Amino acid sequence: MGQLGCGSTAYSDTPVRPKGISDAVAVAVGLEHTCVLLSDGTVKCWGKNLLSYPSDEATFYSLTPTGVAGIQGAVSISAGRAHTCALLADGTVKCWGYNVSGQLGNGTTVTSYEPVTVKGLSSVVGISGSWAHTCAVLANGTVKCWGGNITSQLGSLSSRYKSSPVAVQGITDAVGIAAGVAHICAVLADGTVKCWGKGIGMPKAWSSELPEEVGGVSKAIALAAGRNHTCALLNDGRVQCWGSNIYLQLGSKRVRGESKRAVGARRIRDGKAIAAGFFHTCSLASDGTVSCWGDNGSGQLGVPLAEEASLAVVVPGAKAAGAK
Repeated sequence: MGQLGCGSTAYSDTPVRPKGISDAVAVAVGLEHTCVLLSDGTVKCWGKNLLSYPSDEATFYSLTPTGVAGIQGAVSISAGRAHTCALLADGTVKCWGYNVSGQLGNGTTVTSYEPVTVKGLSSVVGISGSWAHTCAVLANGTVKCWGGNITSQLGSLSSRYKSSPVAVQGITDAVGIAAGVAHICAVLADGTVKCWGKGIGMPKAWSSELPEEVGGVSKAIALAAGRNHTCALLNDGRVQCWGSNIYLQLGSKRVRGESKRAVGARRIRDGKAIAAGFFHTCSLASDGTVSCWGDNGSGQLGVPLAEEASLAVVVPGAKAAGAK
């Protein structure tokens, strides 16, 4: 549905450039859409537009980037299955898209074409959205989440969705957040990680309605969550992952099926940023190169390999701007 933004619906197992994008500073990927934050604080998106009707082909999807009206001064963006949120410079959050589970956070379940302000939320320093929920880290270290809650991904004992933010119990010193399909993880000020959610989002042996610490992780500075795995970037550039390893998304062949404890992703020693898709993970190195591992059934590793890779492979032609 045009989620590569290159003006075509053709599949590609090597990197292609979205049309008309030259000043992006951040990227957010949903199920079938992609958004970029530009240096001037505006946002552009492309791909499938689940808000539109199939009969209206002109707006059902966009093959090239389209500006999001009503977003100015954004400093961060995050995308879920069919919704997107932007953190603004004033510490508030605006979201747009599908809203059947309250994932826009404005107190309703009404889908919105235009960005709406998340209700009662201020002093936000970080956001992360996933399938039908979104979470925010506040300046005081607490975390608030909203949207779907069928797997307790909101960090509360209630199973009902929440159309406005609710506080996650037991988190008071978070510095980062990552939302998976049915789980959430937060990196804390001391470098440890806590996660919550049920079944699908974490190993079957570990399902928790309230945050629990992940074994084997210390000195974490950033997180990335996929469908049923999570990875942490450590302060020394290494990456550790836990959860399902069916597609080798943990970066190690030594794990069979899944791991409750974090394991090291092999070949990654100089990571500066990480990102995760459904069943794959990528790391940005200090020299600007990108390495990925896990499922490659749709070419998501950026190389024409077999369907999966347990060892990180360098993506040809992908290098961050300004890297040395």
